[in-house]
Amino acid sequence: MLEDLIDDNHIDLEKEDVNSIKSLILGNPKHSEEKKFLFDIVANYRNSVDVDKFDYLARDSYNLGIKSSYDHSR
Repeated sequence: MLEDLIDDNHIDLEKEDVNSIKSLILGNPKHSEEKKFLFDIVANYRNSVDVDKFDYLARDSYNLGIKSSYDHSR
């Protein structure tokens, strides 16, 4: 899907950059030995706390009319 989006929008990226983006999305740091924490942002397999969970909390709290107990803007 990522490659299709890049091609359809005529985005000029090197293959290495595309592979790095794919690794970040999958949470798989096999292509990088430094800054492994970056791979936990999108798909955190260690404790499941990632951007999707924060989005769910904010969205569900808003739609249920419940005040959220964390600062998502941080």
